[in-house]
Amino acid sequence: MKIATWNVNSGSIGDRLSELRSEYSTDIVAMQESAEPIDGSKTCLWAGDLKHKGVSLSSTLPNELAQFDGESSPSVACRFADSELGAFNVLALWAKPTPSYYADLLRTIELHRTFIRERPTIVMGDFNMSVRVHSKGKQFYLLNGLLNHDFDLHSAYHEHTNERFGMETMTTLYHKWGSAGCFHCDFVYVPSAWIPRLRSVTIPGYSKFTTSDHRPVVCDFR
Repeated sequence: MKIATWNVNSGSIGDRLSELRSEYSTDIVAMQESAEPIDGSKTCLWAGDLKHKGVSLSSTLPNELAQFDGESSPSVACRFADSELGAFNVLALWAKPTPSYYADLLRTIELHRTFIRERPTIVMGDFNMSVRVHSKGKQFYLLNGLLNHDFDLHSAYHEHTNERFGMETMTTLYHKWGSAGCFHCDFVYVPSAWIPRLRSVTIPGYSKFTTSDHRPVVCDFR
């Protein structure tokens, strides 16, 4: 099973899905900054803001949308009753600076706390946070600690590569489209029990998926 997250920097959901799946044959894809679907498709769930950008979740697996009463930035929560990894949940999110990325992520996670803890859950998306940004480093470690200790969730990329936060060899955001790359701020957090089944974590380089300044994070589980 292949799971991916990608900040697509606008554009058609269908075009971006086709672009990603032609390379990786993904089963579940979360996209941030995705445009609102105009075809009424029921195969791609979407939650957006006033600028008509939001979070979408597309899957080849049957799923059920979970609804919550409360405020958070655009997010999509789904339950998957059956897969090769068993039953699990997915929370796809996109952090916004309201009042800060850290506070917004905490608000979204707290809103979905029971949902995350009811069964193995993937939390993934554009966190808009990196320890390379000095003003956000401490806050990121607090957030990472919360995901680790309260929910037993861990960054798939860092568990698979054994790289330290802030020392990543692959970037997920080429800030201002610069080829040198800057930040690793897109994450797929998975249950610790899934780590032994993680076959690969792929982040394409600068020359691929250039429709966005972000690059997808693709996790392949056996």
